Amino acid sequence: MKKILPLLITTVCFAACYDRPSKEAIEKDKVFKDSIALADGDRVLGNIRFGINEDEFEIQREQFLKEHNDSVYGYCIQRIEGDFTQQGKLYQVKFLGLDYQDHPSDEYPFRDFLTAKFGLESSSAPNRWVVGNRVISIGRENTIMSLRYALQKAYTRALASRHLDDAETEPSEVQFHNFYTMYFVSDSLRFEHARQIAEQQKAKEEKTHEEMRRKQENMEKRKENDVKTL
Repeated sequence: MKKILPLLITTVCFAACYDRPSKEAIEKDKVFKDSIALADGDRVLGNIRFGINEDEFEIQREQFLKEHNDSVYGYCIQRIEGDFTQQGKLYQVKFLGLDYQDHPSDEYPFRDFLTAKFGLESSSAPNRWVVGNRVISIGRENTIMSLRYALQKAYTRALASRHLDDAETEPSEVQFHNFYTMYFVSDSLRFEHARQIAEQQKAKEEKTHEEMRRKQENMEKRKENDVKTL
């Protein structure tokens, strides 16, 4: 047992050291990420940009799907969704990929692509990359399957493409599935969005408080008038 214990400790230490990037690798990764952030500016991915309105996003989304043949790094993209600030600026984009059932439970199809493009994952959180103002993460999204993706699953891409123009954008029967998803967020615009919501909530509470105060004043005035008339 005494001989086994030191060997076990050595094995654990070796594994920990092997998994942890070296200081030099971390410094190089930081320089790499800084250069990407400087070059990309407000870019989400490809031609899509943060800060645009919904109409511009629709155009850029369709252009992205067409140019990339509905895929990223060989992985199918069934749908691209955008979230906007209270002022109508795009601050988050979700790329919904393959059905969770199509891959092993411990596999995230987009990890290889993101690692190749953006370097090391964040040391503080798995499946997360911070590149300048852009925060990128991967996870799973429970949502409906687009008809485009349903056709691609049933037929070959060439056969499915014949029906896309005339098909509905969503299947007639609503069914929810778990899809692998990439999230791209502008940290500054997300903060702006949260601030706008907080300000709206505060203004709403102040309005409610003022209405209650006036209502209370009116009730007191009515009581005073009732007393005077007695």
